[in-house]
Amino acid sequence: MVQVPEQIDQLLVDEAIRNVRIKNKGVEFLAPSFRRISQRLCAHTLHLGHYDEIANTEDHIIKTVSSQGFRSRGKTREIYMNPPTWNPVEKWQTIVRIPIEKI
Repeated sequence: MVQVPEQIDQLLVDEAIRNVRIKNKGVEFLAPSFRRISQRLCAHTLHLGHYDEIANTEDHIIKTVSSQGFRSRGKTREIYMNPPTWNPVEKWQTIVRIPIEKI
């Protein structure tokens, strides 16, 4: 999942996909899907480093919100802020977001 600005809508995504197909005739690729996700109350933090260590960040979020009278109420989402192929592992950035609710 990649977070995009509010101004990005399905029409803009479709136009971008058409442009890529025109410029890259004959090259097959899977087009990304576009969807808006509305979450209510969430706790999130920035995880730096390898994706294999994200579980530690999730645990930290859950412990922190538990100590403040909240609990997890849904699926954790990861928002990848930079491409791993362009950055060394120590600079990988992922927003880890967990929906929460008051106990």
